[in-house]
Amino acid sequence: MQRVSASARVGVAMALSGVCSYGFLATASRVLVPDHYARLATAWSLVYIVEPALFAPVAHVMARNLAAGRVKDDRATLRAACAAGAGVLIVLVTAALVGLGPLRDRLFDGDLRLCVVVILALPSQLALTIAWGFSAGRSRYSTYARLFAVDAAVRLATALLVGTSGRATPAAFAVAFVVGPVVAIWSNRHALRPPAGHGPARQEQVATTRAVAQQMLASSVAIAMLSLGPIVVKVLASADQVAEAGRLQNALSMTQAPLLICNALLVVLLPTLARHVAEHDIRGFVRRIALVLLVHTVIASIAVAVSGPLGPRALRLAFGPEYGIGAGDVRVLVAAAACFFGAQIVSQGFLALRCGGWNNVAYGCGGVTMVAVILMTDGLLGRVAVGFLAGTATAYAVGGVLLATRIWARSPDLLRRRVRVPQSPGVMTSTTR
Repeated sequence: MQRVSASARVGVAMALSGVCSYGFLATASRVLVPDHYARLATAWSLVYIVEPALFAPVAHVMARNLAAGRVKDDRATLRAACAAGAGVLIVLVTAALVGLGPLRDRLFDGDLRLCVVVILALPSQLALTIAWGFSAGRSRYSTYARLFAVDAAVRLATALLVGTSGRATPAAFAVAFVVGPVVAIWSNRHALRPPAGHGPARQEQVATTRAVAQQMLASSVAIAMLSLGPIVVKVLASADQVAEAGRLQNALSMTQAPLLICNALLVVLLPTLARHVAEHDIRGFVRRIALVLLVHTVIASIAVAVSGPLGPRALRLAFGPEYGIGAGDVRVLVAAAACFFGAQIVSQGFLALRCGGWNNVAYGCGGVTMVAVILMTDGLLGRVAVGFLAGTATAYAVGGVLLATRIWARSPDLLRRRVRVPQSPGVMTSTTR
């Protein structure tokens, strides 16, 4: 019941975040001209999908270690996560500065201010992602939900303020990308303060850095499948198709909304699975991940069924008639989003079992499939949508098979009803069969 309540709280916060995202994008699409909105849509993809996903391995490793009780000192774990995240941040900022010219000219049509805001959003998104990981690892789901809600509310408030100011520009809207995480963390600063301790900080930092590095490839391919659609459209679009990236971004934000509850399940899932593995309770591990996959399948099936008749109308109503797309494309995008979240559920199982390297195989196969489909098909929006579906479905299928093999490798544990580790050195506990 406690886990259900936690998922409900996070689900409500994510639903609020989705509503505020709609408000932000709808306000910007009605205030900015299509060309300028396409720039903002590209920046949105980079900031709210690419950047958090690149930092996600840091949060995942920290949440897993805290939930499994590997380190007794929360501050040592937090410092190790910050150090690993800082390394990722330095690499990203350096790459952005080196490629500032092409980044500005090709993705943002020469808008230097928008490019600078996107770079400034990097440390803000890193801090927010680490705060999410710490909250999830310590089962502080109310704090996790508040972080989401405050960030979303600040984002919408900024959009309304800029939209009514009479001086709306893509860079002005994008200021919310920097301010939102800062306000969210500051408003929850007391709940995010770890207790004092004296743990093995150096060993934890080395272990965290190694685990984060192992997850970076899978995370990078995953975000490429999820977010590069608008960027690919922006690069491939001809002179009379420059607004297509904005149409695709609006469609992606709309089609992924019914699956926000799956994100709420993922927040609770990784710490729960890590505890099952720490207790050698493989039966509990299998039951938990099977239940989440079942809930995900039900939600995804309903979303795909209703997306065809309702999706195009909702897009035109929310963003304006010029941002509508066909019912077939909407169904493909919803199915692709469903497969992506399924692959994410499977990836949590790999992380909990400490065999995250298999994520690289699953997402690598998905990434190759997506690129191949995009290169072999014609069109603009259609080829990206179909490639997205092919890539995510491949990652989901390959990951599911690999996870099943890893669980099967531990099959002797499945014959036991309950296995508990000793509570203290030298004290043995009974095993029930």
